[in-house]
Amino acid sequence: MLTWGDRILIALLVICSLAGIALPFFSQSAAAQSEAVISVAGKVVKTVKLDGHQEQLTIDGDSGYNIVQIEGKQVRVIESNCPDQLCVKQGWISRSPQQIVCLPNRIVVKIIHGKSSDVDTIMR
Repeated sequence: MLTWGDRILIALLVICSLAGIALPFFSQSAAAQSEAVISVAGKVVKTVKLDGHQEQLTIDGDSGYNIVQIEGKQVRVIESNCPDQLCVKQGWISRSPQQIVCLPNRIVVKIIHGKSSDVDTIMR
């Protein structure tokens, strides 16, 4: 049997948990500009500001190519010659630190927001 104190404690724990999940999504400042950083074998080959324009880029990787589409503030891989097509199936990404990885071609498309850091993901 739960007492009123138990119910209040459970409600506070649920609220704190939801706030912890939502905080990273709202903590990014609106003034900072998002960018798509495209790298091949660990070397940055192109950085594109996500400012609302449209563009298609052909990126040559180690064993093939990927065609990256930029539209608005999102990025996706629309074509690749890799066998599994996981990079194409991933679809659009638009939030930092989301990334698309094509292992056969060693191409990584990563969204960064504001100042880049070496940290991929922070778990709380």
